[in-house]
Amino acid sequence: MKTASLSNKKIQLITILFAYTVFASIFGLAYRYAMNPDGICHLRLAGYIAEGHFRQSVNSTWSPLITWAIAPFLYAGFDGLTAARIAIALCGAGLLFCSWLTASRFHLSQGMRFVSVLIAALLISYFTVQFIAADVLFAALLMLLFYLVTTPHILEKRIISFYCGIAGGFLYLAHHYGIAFFVVYFPSYLILRGFFDRNKEGFPWKKVFASLAAGIAGFIIIASVWVSVVSAKYGHLTITSKGGIAHMVMGPKDIDRRPPYFVGGLYRPRDAYAIHIFEDPSGIKFKDWSPFESREYFIHQLKVIKDNAVYILNHFVNMSPFFTYASIVGVLVLIMTSLFLIRMNNDKKFLYAWFILTFSIYCSGFLPLIARSPRRFYALMILFLFLSVHFIEELKNVLGDMISERKRGLLTVYFLIIIISAFALKPGIHLL
Repeated sequence: MKTASLSNKKIQLITILFAYTVFASIFGLAYRYAMNPDGICHLRLAGYIAEGHFRQSVNSTWSPLITWAIAPFLYAGFDGLTAARIAIALCGAGLLFCSWLTASRFHLSQGMRFVSVLIAALLISYFTVQFIAADVLFAALLMLLFYLVTTPHILEKRIISFYCGIAGGFLYLAHHYGIAFFVVYFPSYLILRGFFDRNKEGFPWKKVFASLAAGIAGFIIIASVWVSVVSAKYGHLTITSKGGIAHMVMGPKDIDRRPPYFVGGLYRPRDAYAIHIFEDPSGIKFKDWSPFESREYFIHQLKVIKDNAVYILNHFVNMSPFFTYASIVGVLVLIMTSLFLIRMNNDKKFLYAWFILTFSIYCSGFLPLIARSPRRFYALMILFLFLSVHFIEELKNVLGDMISERKRGLLTVYFLIIIISAFALKPGIHLL
């Protein structure tokens, strides 16, 4: 039986990857000429690597991992747009595989897992063509981290915590936000896990600190290499300059704070080989500000936080490229109904607490800066999809003793239609 089940899972995974290949090929062909400013810089930096000039690709503004992924295809002779599309499509396949793994944490049946990840394949194929950027790669590593941290008995398995640190290090290499997120998220998660694993002896602080040490060690092994390389180029300790720039451009409008490399005239690039200052804008003097400079600036910072919070909530309701009002209402009704009816056990309580913790910490990091781009939330969108399907399954199980099997099947189909519409309607329209 186990062999047959394993074989079915392999067939399902192959089917999902095939569907993703079809979707991604269609979207990639339709968007093959799409370009964005970030993409130009990634291609420039990847081109330096392909030409054998690694040092020229090093800077504190652009995270290196996506340029490393694009460079081999440039070296193989592909044009820039094709090389970027192939690299990001492969990152999307990685995100899909990590999503398949993470879906198992939501206690889904084999059939429901297949349906939910198949919907994710459509979403991810749509993600891959919108921008030439590191967002899909970052989402893939986020999903890998989510899968690793939710390993049962992680506090007893220090090697898993070490792997979490490795994933966190690569998360930083994929996007500078990765370092801030991991440093806050990983210890918070371990404390949450310790709370649910506590026993008569009390809270397992020793296990939590030992696991945290293992995770930090793994993180430092990966992240310190890039920090050392960047710091050596600039001559001082450098982790990133992107966060500061993102905060500066969100400043009060008492003066023009728009990025000077777009509106401030021509600037000589920092390096002689660069063609535009945007390749490494760290040397530009931005009009920085602090919310503690004055009462007006502090109020402005609070307004930025409020506006970003509203945007994030709207993103998951009506501004998302995936949801419609009707479908999100259906999903929320499903969740509330299921929560009211299902019997809670420790595993379910932990799953819901973990989801809330993950959602809260990840989103809160964007509140003081800028959150107004759907591509920052790819991984959370997929987690929300899995949670929605989880509640369908829970509701079906609860109603098992109350209604006939036929009615239960019809109800399951009804809710699946809602979920599929919620997550696949708009990408499907774009696909057509």
